[in-house]
Amino acid sequence: MAGNQAIFDRAMEQNQLAARAGDWSRALTEGARAMNEFPQNEQARIVVATALFQTNKYVQSMQLWGELLKADPNNPIFTEYIARIHRAQGDVDQAITLYLQLAERQVEQKLPLKAVRAYRDILEIHPDHEEARVRLAMVLAASGDNPGAIREFLHLGEQYLAADNLEAADEAANEALNVDASSLSAKEFKQKVNLAQEAKMAAEIGDSIADSRLRTKEQIEQAVAQAIEFQNSGRMEQAAHLYEQVIEAIPDRAEIHYSLGLIYDELERPTDAIRALEHATNNDEYALSAHYAIGSVYQKIGKLERAAQEYEQAIRYVDLQSIGKEEAADLIDMYEVTAAIYQELGDIARAASLYSTLAGFLQGKRWGTEQAVEYNTKAKELTERNMMSKLRMLGTGILQPGPGQAAQAEPEPTDKHTETWGRIPSITDFLNPNQRQQTEDDPISKLDALLAGTTMMTDVDPLDVLAANFPAPTTTQYVPLTPIDTEGRSERIQHLVEVSALYTEQNLLYGALDACHEVIRYDIEFYAIHLRMAEILERMGRSGEALSKLNLLNATYKARGETAKSVDVYYRLIDLSGDSAAIRNELAEVLRRQDRTEEAAEQLAIVANQQFRMGQTVKALEQFRKVLEWVPDNATIRSQYGQVLLKLERWEAALDEFKRVLAQRPDDLVLLAQANIALAMLNEFPDAVWETLAKIIERLPSQPQLINDVQAEYRSVSLMSDRAMIQFLLGHIQLAIKHYHAAELTFEQALELLDADPDQHLPAILIHQALADCFIAQSNAPRSIEQLQRIEAILATGQASEIKSKYEFASPFNEGKLQRRLAEAYAAGENYEGAIVALQKVKQLLPYDRAAYTKLADIYFRQGHLPEALAQLDELATYYEGQSQLDRALEILANALKLAPNNIPLKSRYAQMQLRRGYLDEGLACLDELSELQRKQGQIKDAVASVQQAADVYWTLGKIDKASDLYNKIVQIAPNDTEARQHLVSFNILSMRPKEAIVQLREIARLSVLQRNFEEAIASYHQVIALDQKDINAYEQLADVLMRVNEYGQAVRTYKQLAKLVPDDDRVAALQGAAQRMLDQQVASQQQG
Repeated sequence: MAGNQAIFDRAMEQNQLAARAGDWSRALTEGARAMNEFPQNEQARIVVATALFQTNKYVQSMQLWGELLKADPNNPIFTEYIARIHRAQGDVDQAITLYLQLAERQVEQKLPLKAVRAYRDILEIHPDHEEARVRLAMVLAASGDNPGAIREFLHLGEQYLAADNLEAADEAANEALNVDASSLSAKEFKQKVNLAQEAKMAAEIGDSIADSRLRTKEQIEQAVAQAIEFQNSGRMEQAAHLYEQVIEAIPDRAEIHYSLGLIYDELERPTDAIRALEHATNNDEYALSAHYAIGSVYQKIGKLERAAQEYEQAIRYVDLQSIGKEEAADLIDMYEVTAAIYQELGDIARAASLYSTLAGFLQGKRWGTEQAVEYNTKAKELTERNMMSKLRMLGTGILQPGPGQAAQAEPEPTDKHTETWGRIPSITDFLNPNQRQQTEDDPISKLDALLAGTTMMTDVDPLDVLAANFPAPTTTQYVPLTPIDTEGRSERIQHLVEVSALYTEQNLLYGALDACHEVIRYDIEFYAIHLRMAEILERMGRSGEALSKLNLLNATYKARGETAKSVDVYYRLIDLSGDSAAIRNELAEVLRRQDRTEEAAEQLAIVANQQFRMGQTVKALEQFRKVLEWVPDNATIRSQYGQVLLKLERWEAALDEFKRVLAQRPDDLVLLAQANIALAMLNEFPDAVWETLAKIIERLPSQPQLINDVQAEYRSVSLMSDRAMIQFLLGHIQLAIKHYHAAELTFEQALELLDADPDQHLPAILIHQALADCFIAQSNAPRSIEQLQRIEAILATGQASEIKSKYEFASPFNEGKLQRRLAEAYAAGENYEGAIVALQKVKQLLPYDRAAYTKLADIYFRQGHLPEALAQLDELATYYEGQSQLDRALEILANALKLAPNNIPLKSRYAQMQLRRGYLDEGLACLDELSELQRKQGQIKDAVASVQQAADVYWTLGKIDKASDLYNKIVQIAPNDTEARQHLVSFNILSMRPKEAIVQLREIARLSVLQRNFEEAIASYHQVIALDQKDINAYEQLADVLMRVNEYGQAVRTYKQLAKLVPDDDRVAALQGAAQRMLDQQVASQQQG
């Protein structure tokens, strides 16, 4: 809502008076009053920012100047003040950067004296700043202060000379001589630098190259290589000296002459440069480049005619057939440079010919059509200029020859290749030597034809040239025409009304006015057409007549009792009238009589806002109350009323209005901010303050278009009644939208205000917390630690606040949270030892704090202390497991496995806990990974146990095939492990798979025999026989094992059973007989004993 203009003007006037008197405190107060009325007014913001700077309130001043610069980046005043603030705060680098930007902008704006002042400010801060001194010298030279420029260049040269940077010192000397070649001090310094260079060169290149002739091929190549190195490093004098010696030894090397010519050009020795480059023109490979370089030298020394000749000679060597898109840029540059010289010399015809030829070349290339159009246009423009110039010079009387004038003799033909200045051949001849005839597009021939009276066609239309010189038409935007209701009128009237509208839109205003007059002639009582006439008069610039007609029409409607028709008239009157308050009041009454109460209320609300701006506060409030009686549920008007109350510092009344509006528009963030401000200024409901702030912080990032509007509300109030709480709220909003630097300045200002005026609901700890978050977000760990240490000092004094809130930004740190945040800051600054100490304190203060353990593990891991990291996570997982919080324990163990994925005890525990929690698929997969790790590390029994556990789970789940695969895998892992095979036997028996069980039992028996574990073998064979009583091999092998262990009785019984199965087998009978004999002998020996 707009502010009070009268208050604003008075405050600005008082600010100026105070500033002139040097009373900056009073100036700040008055400026704040003005800015409170119009927070976005640039002049108000400037005077406040200036006063803040003068009163040493750099933080607030920086914030305002920064916003002003963002709105107007090219304003040098804003940049200068920001630079001065940085300088005052000791931020030298930033101050220098801004002064450089300021000086560059002032140079561009043709303000050399101000630029000089900026450069001198930089040199006051940093006397050895090279860039600033160079630019200062250049600006002084450009502004005509030659002694000052030379003084700066020589000062810079002395610095280079002291640093043994002879090339830079020589360059500084040359710059000084460029400013004034007769300067005695510059000449003396140049001689001093030359002596130093010669001494250094003699020391570097040695007597064999510097002081004697080059004789051998090796010496020459060494000298060329050294010269190239000098040339690349910018040491031109040394390079020239070596090239001269090479030429002395081998005078015919074109590349040496060409390089030496370029060096002479850089050393500003034009005569020597031309001489060397002319030698290079004798070589076809270097001819084009050499001619172009010679032209450049002639152009530098002002011999433009010779320069043009050399440039065209260079163009002659161009092979147009080989020119592609990439090479075309160089060719275009050659043509443009040559054409520019001709224009400077006044030979516009030759310049036009060059452009025409270039356009013809580009036209034949698929990629050059657009550029061809451009250069063809240039050629036509120059041709026209040349023709008009010739005509003015010759006069109209010379177009026809005099009667007694004799015909001139035809000049003798000349060789086009030997023509000199004044009759330069067509550029086409240079590019294609085989073509001798003059081009048809030669502008000189066109002019000759014109003077001779011959008919000649041209592509240039003089009307087009004339039209091109007309100024661009200006258009004024008008309010759209008011629609006129013609229902019930004759077709003639309807047609004329349409015509009036059509003519008006086409700016045929007199025609439109005639159409209106025709309407009146045919229907004198059709009063609506007078509104159209008023709109036409307005567009004709006859606003006074338009206003009179509208007033007369309005009076007519009133007299006829047709006020309902006057609404549109009122709206047009408001647009034209300077003081619309009375008109709006009348319009409101008319609208209300028509039951258009909402529209009437809007008009009165506008009147109320106007009254408030004019300082009629009481009338404005009364008007708002009257309007709200009409439309108590109009949120827009009630919001405006609340803003007025807020500006009048009637916080409670404003808050009541904002609450009612928020009930209708809960998502209006600007309104929410106003309610937040009112709550903060009341200072009675801190919880409500934090709750509304939390809503703003949550929603504002998703509505960036409202960011400036929301911030403006807080800044407006801070200028009216600056409190720490307001700055604190604004800072958190800026923190939420990631305006970290602005938030930093705002929080620092809040601290200053809090020191001057303590707030029971805003302890200093909260501001330090916010600043710490702000610095961390800017990756400035040291300053964040500094803020946290200040909180630590406050807590150490026992002055900690007891404020509690559900929002983190409103909850002061306790010791545990502080140490945790300190640890984060230390870690961000890579101070891991400090972070470890802080986290150990957190573990003591907040037992089993998850963040402390995980952060500590992370830091140990970064330091390469893996066991310590795993120990922290294991301890935390054990705690969660003891509390039956298995999901959290699993999460911690999963994090530990990310650090050590091959740790067997850790993976085993993770697998077991997953099975306990019921995550069978994940647990079984983990057991599989565990078994592989155990097998690879040689822990076979452990690997078997892991696979067996997985197999048991599958068997329990009824997945027999999967379990069988795992048991088979066990056998593969430990083929000689009888115990593992016994498990497989049990599984097969329980799974009703006797054949598979028998196979494993036979293998167990075989392994047991090999291991001389006969008891196990006997038991295995008994199990085989129990599963298959007709297994002949099992009986035979069992009997054999029994014989080995001297169990002859059992062996005899086994053979008897075998004999029953194979009664006709003599071998079985023989084995039985042998077993019987051994039994008899055993019995006999026992009886004797």
